[in-house]
Amino acid sequence: MIRINNNSDTLIISHVSDIDGMGSVILSKLLGNYDVMLLMVEEVKDCLKSLFNNSYKQIYMCDLSIPDDMADIVDENIKNIKHFDHHPSNTYVNKYEWSTVIPQINDFKPSGTSLFYDYLTNNKILQKSVKLDEFVEAIRSYDTWDFVNTNNLLGKHLTMIFSMYGPLKFINTFYKRLTDESVNFELNDLEKNLIEIKTDEMNNYIMECDKNLIKTKFLNYNVGISISESFRSELGNRLSNKYKNELDFILIVDFHRMSYSMRTVNDIDLGKIAKTLGGGGHEKAAGFPMNNENNELIFNIIRNNI
Repeated sequence: MIRINNNSDTLIISHVSDIDGMGSVILSKLLGNYDVMLLMVEEVKDCLKSLFNNSYKQIYMCDLSIPDDMADIVDENIKNIKHFDHHPSNTYVNKYEWSTVIPQINDFKPSGTSLFYDYLTNNKILQKSVKLDEFVEAIRSYDTWDFVNTNNLLGKHLTMIFSMYGPLKFINTFYKRLTDESVNFELNDLEKNLIEIKTDEMNNYIMECDKNLIKTKFLNYNVGISISESFRSELGNRLSNKYKNELDFILIVDFHRMSYSMRTVNDIDLGKIAKTLGGGGHEKAAGFPMNNENNELIFNIIRNNI
């Protein structure tokens, strides 16, 4: 967990691991120096419990699922929360008036950041602008993988910068970018040079991961297991595309984040698979935590295939 205390009467809670989590926090900074909690998925329960009978006037929670067994407890103990999420595995929480979980509207897929942005602008808490629209759309299109169809690479490039800057520098850098006098949201020359360097690094990294991919059976699926700590989305989707006729999905073991991620291009609902393992997510991208039960299951598979 990363916690920022600004002695504010408003708290924003978001996902620490990607730019969709960062986007909501950056939008909140446009409204004031709120207190911030950036969480891993497995930290959500303890965080919510710590907020029972809190003194905040308002709590916003974005891009994080509320576990089913916590929803009733949150409803009873945290009266000042508003929740924005887009993971299909969390639609159960929609029955509460304080929660908005929208995985898809017709062919449009929101993100945590875009749902929060819509709430703020529709309620005239934040004023829309061309620059904000471009920023939010870049995050949304990458997080939902829509950029593959639109060729909007800005979100992909922001993800590369995030991997170099980390959460706090990323938030501060692009908060300043959104508050400068420019009309459009654009990267500067330094960031463009960094992206070129990072792209070469990513391509070489994915090639090495491909060489070391473990092809095996997992839960009766044909799976490629990669022990990787970088470029999860790009790695998973590239390998899934390459082996779509051979493997059902790619499973990424990430010891840095202490989590497992899954990616596929095939007609499989990874969110349902992840939920059986204590996680969640979308049809094509999902994850679940590292715990004793999951580790024993997967480590045995890895040992038997090395």
